[in-house]
Amino acid sequence: VVDNGNGTGTFNPAGLSGTINVTYTVGTAPCEAFSTQGITLIESSDASWTAPGPLCPNSSPVQLSPLGTPGGTWSGQGVTDHGNGTATFNPMGLLGGIPVTYTVGTPPCVAVSTQNILVEDNIAPAITTEASNSTVECDGTGNIVELNNWLNTNGGASASDNCGAVTWTNNFVGLTPACGETGAATVTFTATDGGGNTASTTATFRIMDNLAPVLTNPPEDELVVVCPLFCFTCEEPEIPELVFIDQCDDLVDVVFEQTPFMPPIPQTRTWTATDDCGLSTSFTQTIIYICEAGAADSTEAHQLRHDTRHEMLELTNGGFQDNIERIATGLSDHQLD
Repeated sequence: VVDNGNGTGTFNPAGLSGTINVTYTVGTAPCEAFSTQGITLIESSDASWTAPGPLCPNSSPVQLSPLGTPGGTWSGQGVTDHGNGTATFNPMGLLGGIPVTYTVGTPPCVAVSTQNILVEDNIAPAITTEASNSTVECDGTGNIVELNNWLNTNGGASASDNCGAVTWTNNFVGLTPACGETGAATVTFTATDGGGNTASTTATFRIMDNLAPVLTNPPEDELVVVCPLFCFTCEEPEIPELVFIDQCDDLVDVVFEQTPFMPPIPQTRTWTATDDCGLSTSFTQTIIYICEAGAADSTEAHQLRHDTRHEMLELTNGGFQDNIERIATGLSDHQLD
C-alpha cells in the first residue's frame, strides 16, 4: 500500500498472492478509529491456445486444448465444448476464417483468447488416370449397356484430392448420329472437391459398324437345268427372294443382277446387300443349262452332255467365243432331224 497523504491510498497487487490485510486509520489519539480488511488476490489466468489448420472443409473434427490455464470454456461456430476445458471443432460445411474463443478464470480476473481457425481448400483435384476412348460394335439399339457402364465409371478416369474424396459429373447429353445405328459422343468428366475446385478429363465413346449384312436363306450356289429338247425349250428358273439382315441397319439395300438367259450359255445371278455404313455382302448363283436332243439315250449323246457341261463351266475363264462356237457345233452335229 502507498498512502497518498490525502486520505487515499494505492494498492499494488504485483508480486503478491493470497489475502493481504490493509488498514485504514483516521482521527487523533485517543480518539482514533481504524479498520483492517483483507484483500484477496485471485491468481491470474492464461487463455492462450494454438489454432489448428488450415483445415479442409470435409476434414474430420479436431481437438481443441489450451496452452495456458485449463478448465475454461470454448465457444464459436462448429465448436462443441466438452465441459472439461477441452472442445471439438468440426469444419464440415464451414469456409474461411472461423473465430473460436477460449475463456478461463473467475471475474474479475477472466482471460479471453479469440483466434480464427482457417477452413479452406484452394487446391484442385489431381487427375491420376485420364478418361479413355471406348469403341464398341454396333448392336442396333444404341449400345445402352456399354454406354452407361462407360459413363458410370467416368470413362475409366480417377482423381485424388488433398482434402478427401471427389464427386464426379459429366456433360453427356446424347450421341451424335452417324450411319445406321452408329454414333459418337465426346464427354468431359469433371471431378469436384469439397471446396468447389475442379479438374476435368475428356474422352470419346464411339459406336462402329464393322459387320457386313448376313444372308439368312442362301440357295444353291450352282443350279443345273436340263432342257427336255433343244435349247430353245429351256425355261429360266424363277428368281428366289433372298433375305439379308444387318444388326446395325434395319433395312439393307439389295441389288440384283443377272447375265442374259441364253442357253446353253451358263447364267449367273448376283445379289449384293449393302448396309447404311457401306459394308456389303454378295452371293452369286450359277445356272448350268444342258440341252438334250433325240439322241439323248445314245452313249455318244451322254458323253456330249458331260463334255458340254464341262465346257460351259469354263466359259467365264477365257476363250468365251471359242467355247460357244465349239458347243454350238457339237450340239448341231448330234441333234436329230
